[in-house]
Amino acid sequence: VGVPEKTAGYAATGLVVVVITYFSIVVGELVPKRLGQSYPETLARLVARPINWLALATKPFVKLLSVSTQALLRLLGVKENTASAVTEAEIHAVLAEGTSAGVIESHEHQMVRNVFRLDDRQIGSLMVPRADVVVLDVEDSFEENLRLVESSDHGRFPVVRGGMENVLGVLNARQWLSRSLREDVRDLSAQPLQSALYVPETI
Repeated sequence: VGVPEKTAGYAATGLVVVVITYFSIVVGELVPKRLGQSYPETLARLVARPINWLALATKPFVKLLSVSTQALLRLLGVKENTASAVTEAEIHAVLAEGTSAGVIESHEHQMVRNVFRLDDRQIGSLMVPRADVVVLDVEDSFEENLRLVESSDHGRFPVVRGGMENVLGVLNARQWLSRSLREDVRDLSAQPLQSALYVPETI
């Protein structure tokens, strides 16, 4: 076609590299990845034994490479870092991919994201203001405490004697009402209370 032989050689080499790269990415990575996401258990059963054989066959070579790398790093004065290199961003990326693939439910994804956000918040921002805390007082009548329970969305309540300065414990409202109906024991002070957990606001 009138193209110089040297130019044709460069063009052919470039074309071969492009074609090989294309098929390597599509056939060697994208298609297997998509198949693995679509049929994880089926493919895992098929490839588990061959992968195990391959791992055993290449173990000496991998060990040699690992020892050589560690020895060279020691000569260079580089300390080996045994800590996990997984970052928060990588975890978020895996969660997003799992959600889009349907492996992880959206509410589960949101739950894990909220866990990471807790690290950036002071415990005080999660607390209920003292004036808004619904407490049950052992000095009040059963009917008055019952009205507080019915008007609240909570299932557990601090039990006090005379005020918030004297907290006796935490009461499970369902157990209290059930025992009151079953055994006619209405006195709050006679109910089994959980120990109150005190958390410093500076955390």
